[in-house]
Amino acid sequence: MDAPPQTLNPRMTQDATGQRIAALLFPALTRQDSRLRVESDLADDIRSDSTSRIWRFRIRSGLRDHAQAPIGPAELLECYRNYRDQKPLALVTQALAPWKVLRIDSHSLVFELEKPDPYFSRNVTLLRYFRQVGRKPCEDPVSGKALIGAGEFRAELLGGRPPEQELVIERRLENGSFQPHARLIFVRDENTRVIRMMRGDADIAQNSFSPIRFRWLASQYSDRLQLIEASGVNVSYLSFNVRHSVLRNAAVRRALSLAVPVRELVQGKFTNMVEPAASFLSPLLEEGATPPVARENPEEAERLLDAAGFPRRSKGPRFALVFKTTPVREGHEPARVLQEAFRKIGIDVRLEVVEPAVFMAAIRKGSYEVALGRWVGVADPSILERTLRSASATNRAGYSDPVMDHLLDRGDWKKVQLKMAQDLPYFPLWFWKNAVLLRKGLTGIEPSQISLSGALRPLMDIRKE
Repeated sequence: MDAPPQTLNPRMTQDATGQRIAALLFPALTRQDSRLRVESDLADDIRSDSTSRIWRFRIRSGLRDHAQAPIGPAELLECYRNYRDQKPLALVTQALAPWKVLRIDSHSLVFELEKPDPYFSRNVTLLRYFRQVGRKPCEDPVSGKALIGAGEFRAELLGGRPPEQELVIERRLENGSFQPHARLIFVRDENTRVIRMMRGDADIAQNSFSPIRFRWLASQYSDRLQLIEASGVNVSYLSFNVRHSVLRNAAVRRALSLAVPVRELVQGKFTNMVEPAASFLSPLLEEGATPPVARENPEEAERLLDAAGFPRRSKGPRFALVFKTTPVREGHEPARVLQEAFRKIGIDVRLEVVEPAVFMAAIRKGSYEVALGRWVGVADPSILERTLRSASATNRAGYSDPVMDHLLDRGDWKKVQLKMAQDLPYFPLWFWKNAVLLRKGLTGIEPSQISLSGALRPLMDIRKE
């Protein structure tokens, strides 16, 4: 894997690596299969009323965590109240519709939401059950104590502190004991990852090389490695902070989008391992749409900037922007290409390169001008509610429009996506394919079994022939 998780505290895990590992180790009321369909997990029956405001989850009988303590409605009630009420704020709750009542009814947990949410049963997967000895379920972890999960897999984690180099995943056997099953190796430097894959130090690599390196390894070592590609729903996008004095102008945002060399990046930098996007929602999803998006027209971009009152000058740029990014290749390399593309239409762009944790903190606070982001595991239109609703905590661009809010109220997702393509607080760039490099002699996975979101669970079933 190309980076260790930033944290494995289930309350705070937001980076992609952390989310994927947490999904293996800590159960929730529901989970998603490889096609992102909702399945039962701690709950064995899931129902909502006709308004999608009241959700009922019947808890499985006989559940126990890895320390053999029972997990029932009372423990889960305490867990979810701690997610919502305990300080520091659990960041994962920002993507979940708030509830006004949480109660136990018979052997079920009942959530009464403040407003309808037809996707609550999917988003509740973010609230993962865990505890520490001597502490209440889902309290913010303290250092030095192991995190106790439940389910099929476990790993030794102290206080949510992330592993730096590797993590051993153990699998539960039929007799209830555990044995080592998979070793996750974290190597930040791509050249080192390539060398280690070449010399046989690893059997599986998913989404952990640049597209060019994936293609090269599969071609040069076809006698020992095979490459499997499958479509995905993880989407990269440009975010424009519309609070900015220049970027609040929709014509400027449209001009910037027209300057982006999408084909050059898709075909060259990413060797067709990404697919152009027109929305946050993949067309593979039921509510996905492909609104018409004008692309790659620098001449029109210049005309728009002139008309918006930002003409070219004899000396100096039209205006200057700061592009916040990280040293991670998927962020820094495209940012350099975009910096040059914007320069060609007369805009000076300075790259501000910060570490991923600093980047995420700044983006959450809206402390940026232009940034390249990625949404992982986008499975339904709730992403549109979270990013486009005027008062939403995860509307990082600061976008506010009463017409958009009305469309969101109605759940008119096609028109929501069309208006987003017109207003462009965010400019969707591409959906990432999922690439899995396997050592020959392994079996147990086909392209259709690879998770749309790049989840690790399907890889756990790979085995030697």
